[in-house]
Amino acid sequence: DLTAQEDPGEKIGVVLRSCETRALIELAKHNQASLENIVIIGIDCIGTLDQPEFARLIGQNPKLTEEWTAGAGREGREEIYGAQIRQACSVCSHVEAEHAAIHLGWVGVENNILVAVSDEYSEWAGSFLGQGSDQAPGERLNLIKTIRGERDANWKKLCEEFSARTGNVESLLEEFSGCIKCHNCRQVCPMCFCRECVFSTELFKHDPEYYLSRAGRKGLT
Repeated sequence: DLTAQEDPGEKIGVVLRSCETRALIELAKHNQASLENIVIIGIDCIGTLDQPEFARLIGQNPKLTEEWTAGAGREGREEIYGAQIRQACSVCSHVEAEHAAIHLGWVGVENNILVAVSDEYSEWAGSFLGQGSDQAPGERLNLIKTIRGERDANWKKLCEEFSARTGNVESLLEEFSGCIKCHNCRQVCPMCFCRECVFSTELFKHDPEYYLSRAGRKGLT
């Protein structure tokens, strides 16, 4: 909503992970967001835990977040106390947030924060951060490269497993048979922005006889 308002007089900083920055850029391409009134502040991310799992663990250990970020930032660890990051995160190789004017990196820079600033804001940032190096630490680059390699391998394996399960029409229908039309996929997808979704209308709510009639015309019954 902030991007749809009139010019607030000064830009608003928005802190986003890589998946969120990429979603914002795609929305802007479809005129669903404006980048004129905001400054994207990107942060490193190597994944998130499922909410019930996180709630359970944080109740047991209030310092869970500190331990998680320390382990993840130092060695790219994807689990803590036996809890694994979400499957979607395990196949995402975008550790750094693209398209960010200011990026805060903590992976591979133990006990520090790496601040990367675009040319547009370099003079402003330099007024209080001072002049730093133009190169990221080698440990960070190597760790991110390792994480990306592992994530790419996970993605390839996931695709191969899905292909093996859905090699024909029957198995594909079986894969999607668990759908209960809750529309949660629509809710979480940043590209589902229509004010009225066709799948919430009466368009596809046909009587059973309609489907039988169509199947008969195609010689399937």
